[in-house]
Amino acid sequence: NRGWELEGSVRRGALALNGALSLVDSRVLQTARGYTGDLRAGDRMLEVPARTASLGAIWFGAQWSAALTASRAFDWTNYDRLRLAQAYTSNAHEARELVGAPLRAYWRTYDGVTHLRASVARDVVAGFGIVLAGDNLLDRQRGEPDDATVLPGRTLSLGVRARF
Repeated sequence: NRGWELEGSVRRGALALNGALSLVDSRVLQTARGYTGDLRAGDRMLEVPARTASLGAIWFGAQWSAALTASRAFDWTNYDRLRLAQAYTSNAHEARELVGAPLRAYWRTYDGVTHLRASVARDVVAGFGIVLAGDNLLDRQRGEPDDATVLPGRTLSLGVRARF
């Protein structure tokens, strides 16, 4: 693994901004003798994004706060699980044809999904408050980490926060 991670934040009065960026090159250096899998020396590791980024803002009031964060992972290789499942269930291939080196034919590049999260918190009495949070506000449910995984949809939650 080689890469860089940059992170920064700034606060001016009631507003705080933060951001992060990571750049990764994760490659197979060598495979073990007798390895019969689909990876070869020099390949990028499967499911490892080449870039991830996030940007967030928080507004602090006297007894409340609000936050908004966007994040995204970019550019990784993983299996095309839908094509692979189709090949497996179609009986056009024997099971042994779908292991090891032939799996390379089922690799594909994914570009990722932007995630948006927001929250609002309000102090009610000393030490206790309420929090309303929303995750996956863009309601993207496919495309990460592969084409078959279904992500949780838009989620809203209401909670109580206690500080001791």
